[in-house]
Amino acid sequence: MEKRAAKQSGAFGWFFQRISGMLLLATLIGHFWVQHMPTDALSNPEEYRAIRQAYMEKYPEYKAAVEHGKISEARAGEHLITYEKVTTRLSNPIWKIFDLLFLIFGLYHGMNGLLNIIDDYVRHTGLRLTLVSFCWVLAALLLVQGGLTVITAGVYQPPLGLENILSGLALK
Repeated sequence: MEKRAAKQSGAFGWFFQRISGMLLLATLIGHFWVQHMPTDALSNPEEYRAIRQAYMEKYPEYKAAVEHGKISEARAGEHLITYEKVTTRLSNPIWKIFDLLFLIFGLYHGMNGLLNIIDDYVRHTGLRLTLVSFCWVLAALLLVQGGLTVITAGVYQPPLGLENILSGLALK
């Protein structure tokens, strides 16, 4: 076995894959607890009825589905996620930081895993360079898109997506 320095051995990537996995798990649990677990503050049958009524007035096919019993009344304790609730939560800078960390940990963990797989199984130098380059570009695009979505989200402000930026540049 040849002796290699720690920075060439992959020890850093191996160690931070474990660290990012633990941090990702912690933020994932936090995300699910806040966003997807029913609580009294988030479950409101009256709000569900009001939203359902608004949809029935706006969309005839939705009204038909309700009338045919395909869409039922809210059940006790059923969780309701609305755009307004998510954007209200994202108006708080602490939640923005939390979601940005969730994004960063997830991207690092996933991309590091992909790069490890490429390193382990792709022997052709040109193909490896192409795949690694593609991974870095993909990671950068996902970080920009996710970051813009979280940073620009706020009360009644739609997220500024990458497609809006690109279409704005195309118009100039």
